[in-house]
Amino acid sequence: MEEIYNNIKEYVKEKLPKSELVTDFNGNFMYFIPSGGFNASRFYIDLESNKSRLKIADWGLSQTTLEDVFTVVNAKDGGNNA
Repeated sequence: MEEIYNNIKEYVKEKLPKSELVTDFNGNFMYFIPSGGFNASRFYIDLESNKSRLKIADWGLSQTTLEDVFTVVNAKDGGNNA
């Protein structure tokens, strides 16, 4: 499984070099993708065509919620200012 996870992470880094891995838990990865220069439709088509090769069961794109921002900031701060 680790090889599959590493392949997915390498793929994302190759396609989205400015992305930042936010969470990595039990085969679920959440990335922060800066909107500047990001073409969602191109990424969607490319990922869908590589989904079976990468052994990806499900994936999605969504805008960051306020809860997501709070969780990331809190984790980076060590939870000291919650």
